[in-house]
Amino acid sequence: YGLGCLEQYKENLHKFFNQITTIVCHDCFILWSLAMPLGKKIKGGFLVPEVSHLGPTLRNDIIEANFYSGRLADAYGLDVLDLHFHFRLSLQHRMPDGVHWDALAHRHISSLLLQHAADAWGVDLRDSPSPPGQMLQGYREDFGHNIRPEWPRPKPLLDSG
Repeated sequence: YGLGCLEQYKENLHKFFNQITTIVCHDCFILWSLAMPLGKKIKGGFLVPEVSHLGPTLRNDIIEANFYSGRLADAYGLDVLDLHFHFRLSLQHRMPDGVHWDALAHRHISSLLLQHAADAWGVDLRDSPSPPGQMLQGYREDFGHNIRPEWPRPKPLLDSG
């Protein structure tokens, strides 16, 4: 936080990516995920009083940090999953604190992570994750109010024949 924090962040990312690619086996799958969108007004404990003045610009700082870290991770040969992109049209699933997300968003994150890993390993899961903004297609609006959604039946992962 503070003056020069972006330059320090960039330097630390270079150090981290250099170290992680040196330490981990070359055939190991490393996934770098980008931060999800923040709300306009952030409430909560992580924005401590000493840095609360950064709150109004934090949304834009996250976008810049995502852009830089995603490009750098790719340059170091890491896989990148852009959660900011995937959730930019699903802001209704962000919690009132402006930072956290609801259960359906977390379910979609799991789906995206699994699909990304499967793609990297050449595994066909048949159904890809929903396009951004359409993650709840087929689910009831009142989910979470003691009404169970109608879950789609899973397709077999591998052909049996």
